[in-house]
Amino acid sequence: MDVGKLIYDSLVAAGFNPFGACGAIGNLYAESGLIPNNLQNTGNTKLGMSDSEYTTKVDNGTYKNFINDGIGYGLAQWTFNTRKQALLEYVKSLGKSIGDATAQIQFMIKELQGYPELMVILKTATSVKQASDAFLNQFERPAKLETAKEEEDRANKRASYGMMYYNKYVPAGSATAQSTVKFNPRTTAPSVTDPYWIHTSKGGKNECIPISGNSCIPNCVGYAWGRFYEITGQRPRLSRANAEMWYGYTADGYRRSKTPALGAVICWSKGKVGVSSDGAGHVAIVEEIKSNGDIVTSNSGYKSTRFWMQTFTKASGYAMNGYTFQGFILPPDATPIADTGSTTIAGLSTNTGSGTTTTVNYRVKVTTQALNIRKGPGTGYALNGSIRDQGVYTIVAESDGAGATKWGKLKSGVGWISLDYCKKI
Repeated sequence: MDVGKLIYDSLVAAGFNPFGACGAIGNLYAESGLIPNNLQNTGNTKLGMSDSEYTTKVDNGTYKNFINDGIGYGLAQWTFNTRKQALLEYVKSLGKSIGDATAQIQFMIKELQGYPELMVILKTATSVKQASDAFLNQFERPAKLETAKEEEDRANKRASYGMMYYNKYVPAGSATAQSTVKFNPRTTAPSVTDPYWIHTSKGGKNECIPISGNSCIPNCVGYAWGRFYEITGQRPRLSRANAEMWYGYTADGYRRSKTPALGAVICWSKGKVGVSSDGAGHVAIVEEIKSNGDIVTSNSGYKSTRFWMQTFTKASGYAMNGYTFQGFILPPDATPIADTGSTTIAGLSTNTGSGTTTTVNYRVKVTTQALNIRKGPGTGYALNGSIRDQGVYTIVAESDGAGATKWGKLKSGVGWISLDYCKKI
């Protein structure tokens, strides 16, 4: 049983939007691994019982201290005595085991009705991060950690789990995915009074080095940091060091990709990474993704040009003269889609595909996190789902077509995928 999908479907049926559902699932994963009979590890040691033994003894009544033992149990790791009592009474009323996943999910939904402010967020959230933080702080309410940094890291990790399930359960290119995130490209220079580019010491929001008066631009680092803040609505965890250090700074918790997404930071190095004497690299923000995979970026240059737009081509590998392309740092809710390099943040542009079809029969392994399935061999054909499991698939036909070197038809008949993101096995 895919417990995560069971939770997702149940929460969506209860009125949660996909961000809210996945924000909740990410927290439950952190609590229990989505194992409904999960007994808190300290409980296994303290009681000398496995998860299944504990569950059986609670069910048959031979263990009588379930309510008051202070040990976390189940998907949400219910611990407090009144909540455990309510859980036990609820599953008994249904004639179910205390470890029954469906019963626990329905009980959790019932419990959540007592959190009206949280319910509003889970039904209207505009990001997994927003929903995850609300669920963590209002419903789970785990013990406080020693430092604010540890608290932030815990929240970010749970949000990343939520994104993992969002990418798994929300179809790429679906109306759900596209309608719940808004992306507004920036094509003009920010105002000199815009707080995203004014240093915090001067009342703004930007934490990068001041360059000119109150402002952190002209500077690619200060610009990209501020723009990322503007896009996500959250203080960035990005590096504030030289641009070429950003891509390798994975402690920020953002996903990396060689495929662009709207709002992503594109990173280049210059010379040897970390040696500022031969260049500091460059970062910019992806504002538009064209149907052929080319990208339009917004930029700023250190103590030079305050703002400019520049296009980089997919065919060149997003090369910039004198620099080495490193990759993209994705904003929290972006899912790069591999056939054209577009993303679920906004609608997909299309090309017309055409070519001669050849019958084949071989298997491939998908090598990217999200690969579009199209109804024909080319990006001009409508989407018909996506592959997100990096699994093995049988190809029964090949064809040329726009947007890929070669397209492959899936044996299932569901559609065509770009073979550029597959490895033949």
